[in-house]
Amino acid sequence: MSTRIKLRISQQPSRDDPLVVVTRLICRVTFCGERGELGPERYGILDTGAPVSLIPKRMWQGYPALKLRDATVRDIIDRAECALEVIDGVIGATLTDGESTSEALTIRAHLAHTDDIPLLLGFSGLLDRADVHFSVERREAYLEV
Repeated sequence: MSTRIKLRISQQPSRDDPLVVVTRLICRVTFCGERGELGPERYGILDTGAPVSLIPKRMWQGYPALKLRDATVRDIIDRAECALEVIDGVIGATLTDGESTSEALTIRAHLAHTDDIPLLLGFSGLLDRADVHFSVERREAYLEV
C-alpha cells in the first residue's frame, strides 16, 4: 500500500529574467535519528535530474549517516570554480505533508560541507521508489511512495 504525500508548487520570477517563471515542486522531509526519532521538517526541491539528493550541512549534521567516501560534485555546474566538496553517504528520512507520512526511507545523498545550497531531493532511495504526479495548471502535485 502506498502513501500519498502532497507537494507544494512554487512559482517565482527568475532572477535573471522576470518574464520567465521558475516552477518547483517542494516536499517536506524529516531526517531520522539513531532511535528512529524524527527531526524538524525541512523543505526540499524535488530534482528529477539529480541521481542522488544534496543535503546542506546544517540539515544532516547530528543525524546518523553512513559516510561512504569523500567526493567532489562537478555535475551541477561544469566549471572548476563551482565544484562542491561533499561526503557521499546514506541517511534515513521520511516525507510528509502534515497529514500523511511515508515509511522511513534510506536515501543516497551528497552530504555537503556548506549551508550555501538548497536541499535537493533526487532519485536514489527516494524518487526511484515513488510515482510523481503533478499538474501545474490545476495546482495539484503529489508523490505516491
